[in-house]
Amino acid sequence: SYNFYDRKDDDSMAALSQITLVQMQIKAGNMEANVNQMISHIEKARSQNQKIVIFPAHAITGQELGRRWEQASFLAEADRYLEKIVLASKGLTVIFGHKKLENNLDSAYTYTDNKTIVAHDGNILTTNSPANQKSTFYQIPLWQDSTEFWTLNILTDADSLNLEADLNLRMDVGLFQKNVTTHPYLNEARKCLKAYGYINAVGIKDQGKIIQLLTGKSLWKNAGESDVKQVAPAFEEASVCVADNESLQDFTEQNPTAEIYQSLRYGAKYFLEQLSLKKVIIGLSGGTDSALTACIYRSILEPENILLVNMPSQHNSKTTKSIAKQIADGLGCWYGVVPIEDSIQNTLEQLKGITFEKPGESPLTLNLQPLHIENLQAR
Repeated sequence: SYNFYDRKDDDSMAALSQITLVQMQIKAGNMEANVNQMISHIEKARSQNQKIVIFPAHAITGQELGRRWEQASFLAEADRYLEKIVLASKGLTVIFGHKKLENNLDSAYTYTDNKTIVAHDGNILTTNSPANQKSTFYQIPLWQDSTEFWTLNILTDADSLNLEADLNLRMDVGLFQKNVTTHPYLNEARKCLKAYGYINAVGIKDQGKIIQLLTGKSLWKNAGESDVKQVAPAFEEASVCVADNESLQDFTEQNPTAEIYQSLRYGAKYFLEQLSLKKVIIGLSGGTDSALTACIYRSILEPENILLVNMPSQHNSKTTKSIAKQIADGLGCWYGVVPIEDSIQNTLEQLKGITFEKPGESPLTLNLQPLHIENLQAR
């Protein structure tokens, strides 16, 4: 039903052994930097006689803050950068996910959030999926100008592995989730005789008040095998040839607590680098949260670049103030005490007796409770 060309399975397996997988740190909105990085990986793969290069989803644009990626001008710019990758694919096949501007009869433009791009020898291939099939299926020439093909099936959340495809591939920008360690399709891939790849990005997704982390943890399984290999550890960039058994690592689920710490450290380090910050000031109360924060930043920065500040009021005990000093001494960081009781009392005096009025209603007087005052201290 897919109009397969006759070809030997050995030819397909040979093509699928010349693949480079790129677990890439994508900089949201910085298309020039992302494309330059992609072209660098493509040229490296070409120098290593690789035939196929696979990147994560949104490799050119990243996941932008807000709704900028729905703007026609942004998508048009993304397509201009796409042309550079297509041109760089001469003699190779380059596969990645892309926010794509599409023609639409009902409006001036529309977009596809994660359109699969298969750039082969300077051209974009179209899908060979039957009309009734949800997944995206491609026939890709085995070699340049070849009349024989290998078959690629692109997976989405709702799909199952296609047992007729030579390679089932999921390209992602998967976010870190606490206590969620199972990869999509992992168990299904182990039972499948065909090759399977899961390619994810690393970096951050900045949603303003919330910073989400892209985990990486890309996977590969060769055809005819059941062992799933890890392309690179979580949160690390890598470019790996699938035929290089020394680079591919045995996949094991990481200890959840260790992974949470690793994610916090990675996110803090990445965010500092993104803002070009080399020094931090941390409020150190002597409690668990601030102590953990200080330890994480101390693992990233030298102690002379960290200033720890204890800000006591009447609500702080001698014990917590003593613990704060011990933590600072243990980390070897600068430490100071800035009492804030006077500032709190001044603020309380400003709030005392404030009333709120509403037509037809009795005045409402602000009455702060002890819990409110403690929260005032935290602010």
